Amino acid sequence: MMDCDACGPLLSGWMDDDLEPDERRAVARHLIACAACRERLRSYGGIRHLLRSLPRPEPPRSVARTFHARLTTAGSHPALDGGHAGLVDWGEPPA
Repeated sequence: MMDCDACGPLLSGWMDDDLEPDERRAVARHLIACAACRERLRSYGGIRHLLRSLPRPEPPRSVARTFHARLTTAGSHPALDGGHAGLVDWGEPPA
């Protein structure tokens, strides 16, 4: 059976539904038996809720222009293209 040291690092993946089926089953079995890890999971959920409630900062327009320029360049680079550059429309850069 999984112990707390093995379960702890998997709790974020559990919350994100990003575990392999075997891992998910092992974490589920552990959570049934372990009040401490259930509490840790509840705590992580509270932190996630608080973080999602924070206002999203708006980057300065200069950052948006630079970022857009880099995406456009990366999207047209043959090494990064993978044959899909034409599928991404980055739109117009911010004014």
